[in-house]
Amino acid sequence: MSAATLLTLPGEVQLRIFDKLDKATSACLGVTCKYFYPMYREFHGFVGLTCHTSLKIPNPAKKKRGLKGSKQPNFIVKKKYLHELLRGWIGGWDLQFHGQNLNKYITKRTWERLENERLRLENQRHGRNQAANRNPWRGL
Repeated sequence: MSAATLLTLPGEVQLRIFDKLDKATSACLGVTCKYFYPMYREFHGFVGLTCHTSLKIPNPAKKKRGLKGSKQPNFIVKKKYLHELLRGWIGGWDLQFHGQNLNKYITKRTWERLENERLRLENQRHGRNQAANRNPWRGL
């Protein structure tokens, strides 16, 4: 008998799993394969990259000290945004999250173009010379 996987579970169980997940973690499961994506969209619709979840993670301070009877909690709750959760999956790609106006991942080249345009417009507004505002570290 083969081991059960999420894909081999009955459809009712899969739907219950999606029902128990919040928007951000549901999106993470939804993008794992083309079979789960429609379920995720059915439950939560469009979820932006700035959507967040609260993750319960082991307390590193408790592990370091090894104090069993201490008042340190075993777990801490950490707020994580969807773009942070997805970052591990796209880590090999040359993408950065742009949260100012776009709220999406963009290439480094696009980010530099947008940043240069932003600086140019800012300089025009303040009447500054563009050369005076260039990054001296660029190209080193």
